[in-house]
Amino acid sequence: MEIIAFANQKGGVGKTTTAVSLAACLADKGVKVLLVDFDPQSNATSAVGVGRQPGHSAYPALIGEGKLKDEIRNTPIKNLDLIPSELNLAGAEVDIARSDNYLHCFKNVLSELAAETDYEYIFIDCPPSLGILTSNALMAAGGVVIPVQCEYLALEGLSMITDLIKMLAAGGNARLKLDGIIMTMFDGRTNLSSEVVAEVRKHFGDLVYKTHIPRSVRISEAPSYGQPITAYDTHSTGAAAYRALAVEFIKRHRPPAAAKSPLPNAHATLSSRERLRRCYFYEELDRPGVYVRTGFPENDPTYDGLKNYLAEHGDLKTGWSPGFLEKQPPTETATGAHSPEFDRHTVRLQTPQGPLQSARLVSRAGQPGLQEEFFIKTREDAEKYLSLPQPGIEGEVGSFFEAVKHSGERGIVEAGFFNPAGFVAELTGSEQFAVMTVSDRDVLHALCERRMQATLRIIKFLIERKVGPYFAFAGEEYVVPPLHGPEDFKDFIVRYDKPIIDLIHEAGGRVHIHCHGRIKNVFRHFVEMGADVLHPFEAPPMGDITAAEAKEMARGRMCLEGNIQIAAMYEKSPDEIRAETAALIKDAFGDRKGLIVCPTASPYIRGAGQKCLGQFKAMVEAVRSWRA
Repeated sequence: MEIIAFANQKGGVGKTTTAVSLAACLADKGVKVLLVDFDPQSNATSAVGVGRQPGHSAYPALIGEGKLKDEIRNTPIKNLDLIPSELNLAGAEVDIARSDNYLHCFKNVLSELAAETDYEYIFIDCPPSLGILTSNALMAAGGVVIPVQCEYLALEGLSMITDLIKMLAAGGNARLKLDGIIMTMFDGRTNLSSEVVAEVRKHFGDLVYKTHIPRSVRISEAPSYGQPITAYDTHSTGAAAYRALAVEFIKRHRPPAAAKSPLPNAHATLSSRERLRRCYFYEELDRPGVYVRTGFPENDPTYDGLKNYLAEHGDLKTGWSPGFLEKQPPTETATGAHSPEFDRHTVRLQTPQGPLQSARLVSRAGQPGLQEEFFIKTREDAEKYLSLPQPGIEGEVGSFFEAVKHSGERGIVEAGFFNPAGFVAELTGSEQFAVMTVSDRDVLHALCERRMQATLRIIKFLIERKVGPYFAFAGEEYVVPPLHGPEDFKDFIVRYDKPIIDLIHEAGGRVHIHCHGRIKNVFRHFVEMGADVLHPFEAPPMGDITAAEAKEMARGRMCLEGNIQIAAMYEKSPDEIRAETAALIKDAFGDRKGLIVCPTASPYIRGAGQKCLGQFKAMVEAVRSWRA
């Protein structure tokens, strides 16, 4: 049995949340844990769904009027028990101070309980002070976990509690040690969080847990519902972080059995799901992620071997589209022959101000199609579209959670969208969009504003139903050079994307953006508006930014996904791909964070699945065999 105190004299650092959530995660793994709420505020008691019970806390045992074991209560979480707290516990500070050996009062009663129970861990949630209750808890514990918020002055607070640990260890509890430091409220989008982590790690080294707890609205909400985050929103980033923390905690406290051999490869230390989570949150990795986009040619069995290989060896991402939730206006469709190779598919959209029409040529051989006509060709067309009522939102999201369950530990699920400007460009075509930025800029803004509001509504709908935390956007590439300059990018991308990204971040989510093109002159805007992952950051000649340049601008704030050119997978040898992959890792993974090796697009040449299989294997193997 190990007794561990969770302590920090500063309030609001996530101390109680961490004690409760870690205890719950361990309990979910079958570990028997007793949580002692030693804080008169009783927050740990309510956070596990146990109501305050007057007269029931550690107080009677501390003053010799009862046994601590009699105060144990079951919680709704299997394997997790609780000794609750109440406001009267505050009076123990005065009563204990009058007794002999007042620092040993809790140690004496807890030792008796430990001898009569079979818990593997006893967690003590201390009050946010360094008073008598906290000192008693530290004298009873063998280790201290200090949750630290990622903010300036963090080290100042740390020095006070570590000095107390040293004093008590020298003054009667020789087994007391600093068990670890957990960085909480980490925001990978800011330099501040990373700087604070680096500074704390500089002073405390490996005592700092590698898992950082993200800043998350969901984590903040969970206690008010009487649940740990893992029960309140099991698929959230906060829940994933605490589960990862539990794994790291167990590894620290349960040395591997002698019969077990070391892990053969670095890639085996993290599941694909956890590796990708760390990529999206810009946390330390065992190796880079490795992923291949899945837009394979339809009904092409030559790619079956590659699909099977990636399913076994790659880090997987599944796309989930919420588009079916939007109630669309009625349309009329028709399909007719265009040529021996193509059919024409026409869509007629009725608006209050008149009809709009689009047409697309669809290949009969499964080749890429061609948009022949767009809905919006003139300002008048745009005004017709704006006369439509905003789409309603209805439907169930159960398919998202089925996808998450199916992915398991092999990967993550992303809810996918077109960003507002990209959605509008799909209505106008890229050339007409560019023309209208000069001739009809006001109506373009009206269209983008309309789509932004619709996207905000549907994302709020999804967040309320606990869909997330990963969201993917495409369409930004319509507003990058050569058709557009940085000012257009700020006016049509940053202006309408940032409120959406902010909403997702406030809910604890993360945002992936897919954007081809020559993005060097707008790269910093991706970082500043809060993109968490950017694909594919292409080098010349297809793009204009090298991996080293992208890493320099993104370091500490945004994960890079790329940048092996997809054409190279068909045109170069496996050895050349292996060398390109190694060079990419060297240029963009020096901090062991923020890199997913990935081709710039999906495999695309029909019938060429066998031709490129060796190259894809070379890329994946180069990543999986990487060593620091």
